[in-house]
Amino acid sequence: MTLVDTEVTLRDPDGASGRVDIVAHDRYGNVVVIEVKCSDHSAREAAHEIFKYSEILRSQQQIDGSEFRCILVSTHWRELHRAFTDYAARHHDVAGYRAEPADGPWSITRVEPLARSGSVMLTSEQEWTKSDAGFRTVVVPRFAVAMLMVRNINAPENALDAIFASRRGTWLSPQNVRRQWRQARAEAGLDWVKPHTFRKTVATLIGREASADNAAAQLGHGSKEITKKHYIETPAVAPPPPRQLRHP
Repeated sequence: MTLVDTEVTLRDPDGASGRVDIVAHDRYGNVVVIEVKCSDHSAREAAHEIFKYSEILRSQQQIDGSEFRCILVSTHWRELHRAFTDYAARHHDVAGYRAEPADGPWSITRVEPLARSGSVMLTSEQEWTKSDAGFRTVVVPRFAVAMLMVRNINAPENALDAIFASRRGTWLSPQNVRRQWRQARAEAGLDWVKPHTFRKTVATLIGREASADNAAAQLGHGSKEITKKHYIETPAVAPPPPRQLRHP
């Protein structure tokens, strides 16, 4: 992990300003926000602060959720553990660590989210899309339909009838999916590929083969200007050839 800065002040037009303890980049180039708490009182605000800082950074720097990680380090977890569990289920890639003070190097241990409903940790889904344009029906191409049908036939039997299930037949944990995704990219030498890369690739292909309007509809954007500005790659256009190279 590479340190970017410490005590980073974030200012937001809405007034939700704050100061991040540590900002870094991991080996995959993802932005990592680290909050360190050393008292039970400060730990109570940690989940709220990490969520606020995440939203400010993502909004101002246009960071995709797949390119963003949060780390909470605290000496006290009694007031923090349940809020951390809820945050881990609802939002971005987040990890928690317990710091044990000592005379020498401090002991750091991983803190896992609390289990819910027995051994299954429930995740929540967003009730509505970011905009009305995002509420849409997406036609799945034939090769994707074929792939899903094959996986459905070959998937281990599970009570959830899930196509993508864990080895135990439960829902996949978002954190595990993100970890496996990072590992797969690293092994393939494709560290630069993010889920956002797929969206840009699809938008560029549709924009070139059809139109920016179709690309915006596919991505669920309310305006094609957003799609053209941030998603459709525009090739550089060379200037007109000099007079000497023109046909007489």
